[in-house]
Amino acid sequence: MGGMQQVYPEQRVVSLEDLAPDYLNQQTPENNDVPFIRAMMIASIDGAVRGASGTSMDLTNEEDLALLSMLRACSDAVLVGAATARAYPYRPPQPHQRWVSMRREAGLSDAPRLVIVSRTGLAADDACFSDSKNPPLFVVPQACPMRSELSTRAEVIIAGENDVDVTTMTKELRSRGILRIVCEGGPTLLSLLSAAGLLDELCLTTAPMWVGGSDVTLGYGAASALTHKFELSRLFLGRDSYLFAQWRAQRGNSFSRS
Repeated sequence: MGGMQQVYPEQRVVSLEDLAPDYLNQQTPENNDVPFIRAMMIASIDGAVRGASGTSMDLTNEEDLALLSMLRACSDAVLVGAATARAYPYRPPQPHQRWVSMRREAGLSDAPRLVIVSRTGLAADDACFSDSKNPPLFVVPQACPMRSELSTRAEVIIAGENDVDVTTMTKELRSRGILRIVCEGGPTLLSLLSAAGLLDELCLTTAPMWVGGSDVTLGYGAASALTHKFELSRLFLGRDSYLFAQWRAQRGNSFSRS
């Protein structure tokens, strides 16, 4: 993949190697109790996050996947909901030769850790357990029926009673040295993080497609009493009219809907 055409804040062609150190260094937690959380999502121009296959693979392209790989390389952990982990399916991230040197220089492990949020757990034959040397970290509520079984195959964090409390989750992850998180969905988990005021940044790919009739959109999930304001940091124009935007949360700039 060649360079990306940045159109904001200034016009220039940049490589992912040019961008990665900046994206990595931007992830400084403003709140020392919780990590910096960056989400990477893709949506059609009418807001759908999945196509006919039931996944975002109908929407993505090579540039989007390369950007996703770079954002993973800038993170301590990849955070996903259990439904997303099953659908794709997710396996523990492996070292990517393109980014290993950068990660080592930054004091990171060779690959980010996979963190899965679930109310009920996943079966023993799920893809996330495919690497016994690099098991996922599960975040579940106290009432999770598979809690004991999961603990034999993965590290388990208890956060919340009947549902996962994402604020407790982020504090527990921070205590384990996870300072930089990239959340890859799904939209329900993204909405929970946003509603709790924990989403620091959204890297949004807009696919030049109209899906129509989708019941799951980017904002699907938990409602918030506040509207959170974001500011455009960067905008790239990709091939075939794909748009790649970096949005930063404006702390202290929220207003009530009521």
